[in-house]
Amino acid sequence: MSGRPEALPLGRAGHATTRRGALLRFLPWSGGLAVAVAAPLVFSSSFAVSLLSQMGIGIVFALSFNTLLGQGGMLSFGHAVFFGLGGALVHGSEKETDE
Repeated sequence: MSGRPEALPLGRAGHATTRRGALLRFLPWSGGLAVAVAAPLVFSSSFAVSLLSQMGIGIVFALSFNTLLGQGGMLSFGHAVFFGLGGALVHGSEKETDE
């Protein structure tokens, strides 16, 4: 033996395959989930909840587009079409219900 400690086995993406490594990997996700659940309870106005919902939709749109174009290299305008079509349909349905 050389006196050096043995390295931990590495799993996917270089994370240690120990229980502590798994907990540290999921800690940011659980924190984000806790913030997402608590945000509507903290902000009681409908404007703030609507703004948070729109921010969440934009984040999901940006992440999915980054996955396709940034990591996969596939240019897709389908995301923009469905995003715009959804906005147009919601706008149209709100115009009819306001009357």
